[in-house]
Amino acid sequence: MAWLPKHGVLFTGDACVTGAFNYTGDSDTASWITVLNSIAELPVKLLAPGHGELGDKNIIAKQRRYFVELRAAVKNMIDQGKPLAEIKEMINLPFYKEWTGVEAKSREENIEHVYRELNES
Repeated sequence: MAWLPKHGVLFTGDACVTGAFNYTGDSDTASWITVLNSIAELPVKLLAPGHGELGDKNIIAKQRRYFVELRAAVKNMIDQGKPLAEIKEMINLPFYKEWTGVEAKSREENIEHVYRELNES
């Protein structure tokens, strides 16, 4: 990330994106949320995400919301004893479609990643 405090400009790289560019890779999504919480405290006027249009602090909130809701939904279904295949079919995060234009279930790699994270912890 690059923070220009005099100008209130934050360049986030892929730590924060706007739109359907979320990719968890081999990340730690709990830590990612912590990072987003920290940068949300900055007095950001202009945010340049890793992908998507320029914006303001609202991008941070949306990115954070995606990971929080994804983790909560996957955890809830794990707690109900659902297998990964069923979780991938059933997951529904209406907010994500409103934000990105695609269903959260289309991001199977992220669902699988969070499933593995939550089962290994």
